[in-house]
Amino acid sequence: MKTSTYYILLVLLGLFISCQKTVLGPTLGTSPESIFEQVWTDFDLHCGILHPKAINWDSLYTVYRPQVSPETTAAELWSVLSHLLDELDDEHTFVGNPGEDQVHVSGSTGIDYAIQSFSRSLIQEKYLSYSTLHPWAEDLEYGQVKDKSIGYIYLSDVDGYQPAQIIDDVLAEIGQHQAIIFDVRNNGGGQGDFARLITNAFADASRLVMTEQVRNGPEHDAFESKVELYTESDNQNQFTKPVVLLTDRFSVSGAEHIALYLKSNSHVTHIGGTTAGAFSTTGNRRFLPNGWEYQYPIEMNLDAEGKSLEGIGVIPDIEINNTPEDIAAGQDLVFEKALSFLQEKYGIK
Repeated sequence: MKTSTYYILLVLLGLFISCQKTVLGPTLGTSPESIFEQVWTDFDLHCGILHPKAINWDSLYTVYRPQVSPETTAAELWSVLSHLLDELDDEHTFVGNPGEDQVHVSGSTGIDYAIQSFSRSLIQEKYLSYSTLHPWAEDLEYGQVKDKSIGYIYLSDVDGYQPAQIIDDVLAEIGQHQAIIFDVRNNGGGQGDFARLITNAFADASRLVMTEQVRNGPEHDAFESKVELYTESDNQNQFTKPVVLLTDRFSVSGAEHIALYLKSNSHVTHIGGTTAGAFSTTGNRRFLPNGWEYQYPIEMNLDAEGKSLEGIGVIPDIEINNTPEDIAAGQDLVFEKALSFLQEKYGIK
């Protein structure tokens, strides 16, 4: 059972607003059995990741349904639903009890560790000569690495106004450098369109990056036609010099879209940890008769090769992760690896 800390996590993940589409369905009674049936059936009919993750939802019913009876307490029901949703291993999936300030996020293992293994203030104080925030995207910080011709961009959220103009403004200030580090560690996600538009400035060609399909039928493999998503290079003000992308376990959803868009370009090298593996748009929150609420993904996202990365994530070219002890000692080993890579590969000192 999670505490109110995870309401902050949910906001960071953008689960309540940023990635939602509407799915409507029936409501049932207030008994423990009815609550379970409503949740299980709703996922069965609408959840988009059952098919790509090859989850046997019927078999999970046979495991968890017998654990619920008319005598099941609220605490016991909460535990059963939490364990059921954990089977999806997906950060977009949660069950919440606002009345008790509780929320359980599926797939959240490792996120607390990733949060403790990153320090924005450490980067600002030790590694940057200056940094500033863009007024249209309060979660976008950019600046320059100390004593180096290397620009730095940090996004803690994938959201903001006019992302194409934002990145044009940023590159007008730091685009003269020999390289850029683009950091989306500890990023809970946000808008897919923002991810696409803000990374177009780094595209060296138009390429298929991923497809998305909304589930549209009772069969687990029933989806709408694919929507293809491409990088788009306008050949103006493009940054095609070396770029290093940094990610960690808490690079989720929209941050993972950024990773895929950037990695489609040959001048981008991905360093850090494997991302969360939670790509899909979510449906709106669903409300249960007992006051609880829940949410789930409604899409299937595939990469350019037609492979689902749900539960897998985007794997870096060079894998390295910080520990909380590294941060406490004043070292961001992932950031330092990016600097040494740029020096060794491109001679950028």
